[in-house]
Amino acid sequence: MGIAFRACPSAITEKRRHGEPPARFALRLAREKAAQVAGQFPGRIVLGADTIVVYRDTIYGKPRTAAAARRILRRLSGTTHTVYTAVAVIDTAAPRILVDIDAAIVRTRKLSARHIHHLAEKNLDKAGGYAVQEDQDILVKKIDGNYDTVVGLPRTIVANLLRCCGWPGT
Repeated sequence: MGIAFRACPSAITEKRRHGEPPARFALRLAREKAAQVAGQFPGRIVLGADTIVVYRDTIYGKPRTAAAARRILRRLSGTTHTVYTAVAVIDTAAPRILVDIDAAIVRTRKLSARHIHHLAEKNLDKAGGYAVQEDQDILVKKIDGNYDTVVGLPRTIVANLLRCCGWPGT
């Protein structure tokens, strides 16, 4: 998007509250990530985002181990699931917080154990253990919705939220 930025990971606890719907969970995490980092940058605009994968009412975030990634990928292989990406923008000068979310439906191929093992070793930093943007990640067959949502940062939402904060050039 041509915007200079600095990546500052947050240290929030990414735990779902009892009965919390998936979309609300992703929105809360994006908001909490942005809020935690915003204190370090007075007078600036801070963006937080969170992506989750939902299949049969189970939420999958980033796997912690390759073994966990293999379990997730076996579960998602040959299915249709939903990916939610929530974005929160905090204008610390105003102060105000704006949030939005998008969802995409992802249809996957049935993968062999060998392919699952290969993907599990390299995508521990991706929700659901896969990365649609990587050429060798063959899990995704079709996306109904915004490709950027599945990647993890829907550019249209980011541009709209930044525009609402008066960011030039969006």
